[in-house]
Amino acid sequence: MNNKVSKHDKNTQIEKYPDKDRLSLGAANLIVQLSRDAAQARGYFTIALAGGSSPKSLYELLATQAFKEKVDWTKWHVFIGDERLVPENHPDSNFGMAASALISHVPISNENIHQVNTAIEGEQAAATYESEIKQVFAGLDTAINSQLPRLDLILLGLGPDRHTLSLFPGKSSLLEKNKLVVFTNPGVLPPPVDRVSLTLPVVNNARNIIFLVTGAEKAEAVADIIRNEPDYSRPASMVLASEHTKIVWMLDETASSRL
Repeated sequence: MNNKVSKHDKNTQIEKYPDKDRLSLGAANLIVQLSRDAAQARGYFTIALAGGSSPKSLYELLATQAFKEKVDWTKWHVFIGDERLVPENHPDSNFGMAASALISHVPISNENIHQVNTAIEGEQAAATYESEIKQVFAGLDTAINSQLPRLDLILLGLGPDRHTLSLFPGKSSLLEKNKLVVFTNPGVLPPPVDRVSLTLPVVNNARNIIFLVTGAEKAEAVADIIRNEPDYSRPASMVLASEHTKIVWMLDETASSRL
């Protein structure tokens, strides 16, 4: 079932699913369509993957033969929305999860896979990742605003504390206006490790944003974000639809139970 949320924007849409499996199927079908549209329009598809528990089943679904055959993976440029500064083989690594569930199973060129170097100091890791993003998009020339990359799709999650990516309440990284990527200390939720994250200006310049949210523990946060006006105390509420940015909230039954 789809509902429009007019107080945010006509380009904000809510999709409710009875369970996580059907949510993953809906998200996979949408990603396939967006990737086809982007490849046809511009010759490539740029996506920032999310970490956390909600997208893992989506990635595993995209890696199945049925979906692998629907996608021209050679057109994909893959980024990571945020990363914990742990080794790639660590269970807390966002890229490591995405790699094991999806990237290692599909024919995306290594030069089109863009990840954070977690072996270097945090500020340097953020600056190095920002430089790589700028270099990639300088070649692709996708930006409406020449100072910002314009990703075709950014996948996001939502924490019970209302954070998204590694943009936490009360942290200065949430207020960053100029950088594409920031280093940030952890928030109140585990794991207690330092992070690197895309910034709000990058997120809000994307063509499409999908929030993937599952579980009853997220229901109050979902309702808070969707029903109330944007405020920095609720970082996810600062992800805003606009004339050139469409947001789709994909929620399972439990996550949408407070709406």
